[in-house]
Amino acid sequence: MMLAALLLTLQDPAAAPSARDVQRAELRLDVARSGGAWKMHEWGHYFVLTDVRQQEFLDELERQAFETRVTCSRLFPEADGDPVRDDRKLAVLRVTRNRDEYSSYGGPGGSNGYWSPVANEIVIHDDPKREETWEALAGCIGYAFLDEHFGRSERAGWFEIGLAEYLSGSFRIRDEDRHGPLASAGRVPRGSAQRLLPA
Repeated sequence: MMLAALLLTLQDPAAAPSARDVQRAELRLDVARSGGAWKMHEWGHYFVLTDVRQQEFLDELERQAFETRVTCSRLFPEADGDPVRDDRKLAVLRVTRNRDEYSSYGGPGGSNGYWSPVANEIVIHDDPKREETWEALAGCIGYAFLDEHFGRSERAGWFEIGLAEYLSGSFRIRDEDRHGPLASAGRVPRGSAQRLLPA
């Protein structure tokens, strides 16, 4: 009995902060250093850092991120679903106001978004053609999802690029379901990608 009591007192009742708690604190500090230029949001599997203030855009960004994540989870199901885990850092989604700011943040020329596995960060910008923003977001979430679930292993480049392209096309189909046919040429026919998703 005495030994059990001793063991209980040696255990720290306040558990060490989780990887996500530590990351949250670091990001809050970074946001505070920006003098109010950046805001932080936490949306399930992502910490979002943005200087975009339009609530309608942020609501749509959250919806697009969530729906793309659901698509990834359906393609690569796990036994316990797609839980938000405390034992690992979340991907950071950094959204800049425009292309110039995106470029100054390291965005490659001619791109609308990129995934940095070293920084664990997706970076996109609010493009005047919102469709391009959502397509870039979907593709980058695909890269981040693969790294999160399978590590930074040697994968065939065609597989990663193919998934990113598939998810970008999946955005187009989801958008068409809400807003009617898209006028641009080269779109995936309505419903064709949905048939490829497992139920």
